[in-house]
Amino acid sequence: MICAIFKNFRISKVIKKTKSFRIRSNLEQLLKKRSIQNIKFYNIKIKYIKILRILLNFFSLNLIGTKKITFMKIATIVVRVLLGLLFVYASANFFLKLSPEPETTGAFKAFQSGIVASTYILPLAKALELLCGVAFLTGKFVSLANIVILPVTINIFMIHLFMSPENLPIAIGIIFANSFLIFRYWDNYKSVFTP
Repeated sequence: MICAIFKNFRISKVIKKTKSFRIRSNLEQLLKKRSIQNIKFYNIKIKYIKILRILLNFFSLNLIGTKKITFMKIATIVVRVLLGLLFVYASANFFLKLSPEPETTGAFKAFQSGIVASTYILPLAKALELLCGVAFLTGKFVSLANIVILPVTINIFMIHLFMSPENLPIAIGIIFANSFLIFRYWDNYKSVFTP
């Protein structure tokens, strides 16, 4: 009897800490049924939900507790994180010299030597890539990062289109990802285009 009271008190404590209405009501129903095995399962489930909520908050998501998770939300998150990882890796590779740069030939080699000779264009572009990549990964200032990185992605696409067609699929993926994110965050840009 005392053990059952203690377990009920412990379950009531878990119910009070739980913020999700659906999980709380399920726990209350289980408390009424006094099904201890199911309650232990829900205690474990709540711990995993808390860990998942922390991870999702890192990527600025609030999917737990929402009524509907759409495919477009998930696609936006995946595209945003992949684009952020790509930009962070490319800029970290430039600044930290993690891997050797591939050799270039022809017109692309002349173009690249001109950019390197300017001494500020390439570090500026890579710094923008780093800032926008971090913004995409954290989910903060994504609308601003989309617009700031757009000239860089257009330039990447045009360079690979005219001078280095062997890497064109990557450039198409980058320009598509940036365009997709601009489309998904279009509500934030509407005021710019209204007279």
